[in-house]
Amino acid sequence: MPDKKVLSKLIKKPLSIEKQVEKLQEKGLKIDDVERAKRILLSTNYYYFTGYLHKYKVITEDCVEYYETDLTFEEVYKIIQFDMHLRSIFLQAVDYIERDIKTKIAYYLAMDDPIDGSINYLYSEYFISKLPTEDYKVEKDKKFLIDNTRYKHNEFIKFYESEYTKKAANSTFIKHHCEKYWGCLPIWAAIEILTIGNIHNLYKNVLPTKIMKEVAREYEISTDLMSNYLRGLSIFRNLLAHNVRLFDESTSHTPMTNRRDILKKTNLIYDYVYILKNLTSDADFWNCTIITQLDLAFTNDLFKKVSSDRWGFRSDWRDKLLKRCQ
Repeated sequence: MPDKKVLSKLIKKPLSIEKQVEKLQEKGLKIDDVERAKRILLSTNYYYFTGYLHKYKVITEDCVEYYETDLTFEEVYKIIQFDMHLRSIFLQAVDYIERDIKTKIAYYLAMDDPIDGSINYLYSEYFISKLPTEDYKVEKDKKFLIDNTRYKHNEFIKFYESEYTKKAANSTFIKHHCEKYWGCLPIWAAIEILTIGNIHNLYKNVLPTKIMKEVAREYEISTDLMSNYLRGLSIFRNLLAHNVRLFDESTSHTPMTNRRDILKKTNLIYDYVYILKNLTSDADFWNCTIITQLDLAFTNDLFKKVSSDRWGFRSDWRDKLLKRCQ
């Protein structure tokens, strides 16, 4: 950490709400109701609010910043409200998908062994026993495969134990298993405390190939696609949960294209929504709940000045995102 005096000279100084409004006005943002703008900035955060202005910013040759002509404070605030509305729709889909994927992984892990399937996830020996060691003729290669599997399983268990510890104090079902089963959770209970990031790690690095294929088959995709989509789902879920701006936000993850459902990449939020479509196993839920809500949102008169392109949704987005019914 730099010296406090040095840091103090580098970091911007705080502005009062009044000064924040003045600064926006100086840069050309039209504010008709100053008192309302103050209330909004006090609840929305100036830094967060101005994030929505980046694409409207113009910088002159003299390095003077101003915002595009005719842009109003209310228009920017409506974009923020629309972002909030889209976020709530996407979170519904993420919640459904998380429940669905966790259930399928727990089911196939449990049913792989009728005797110990409920607790096999805790032991690296189970995963090692599922390795195709007969395919490796060189003993050194076989040893590397076994050691690598043991290492990846140990890393997964560290993640699991971390989540277990964080949630134990406030979790009724964990307390129940502590009282009756020494704190050991069967896989269908353990899966509940894992994050989507943990699930991606479990799927990509730990699960036996047979179970990876069984889970991916439920979504009619390959194991490579499944792993790629789980990674994207984890990133998108975190964006949504932490209220990150979605408007004009570039994606940090590129979805692989499903051959049956070609993606025209936008590098915007739409690409994550493509992942949601492919990981939603219930076509009725997706079409009737998610697509219907998106349709209503993009045709709402309150937001008619907001182009769906700013989220990557082109004019044919509805046709592209509809799921075919079985």
